[in-house]
Amino acid sequence: MGAGGEAQLLVTSPRPGEHLLLDPETPPGLSTLGLRVTVNPRAEQVVWYVDGQPFATVDYPFTTRWPLKPGEHRFEARLPFAPARSRVVTVVVE
Repeated sequence: MGAGGEAQLLVTSPRPGEHLLLDPETPPGLSTLGLRVTVNPRAEQVVWYVDGQPFATVDYPFTTRWPLKPGEHRFEARLPFAPARSRVVTVVVE
């Protein structure tokens, strides 16, 4: 556990600094990025934040998919109603 007994959240996808290319042949609904995080000790739910805004609340195993959009994007996982959060992971979509 982290300082003060907090849960530890580690984003395993996407990787920090990852560069992704949008494929013009892929339909928009299928151009997505898998979001994954590990939580220790395990929690009930995680809230995914994209660019500082809540994106999805997910149950274990805490995975979801985000529709790709051009630009630089920041991803973070947080425990609901708790201070525990992951480091921010930044990716670029071109």
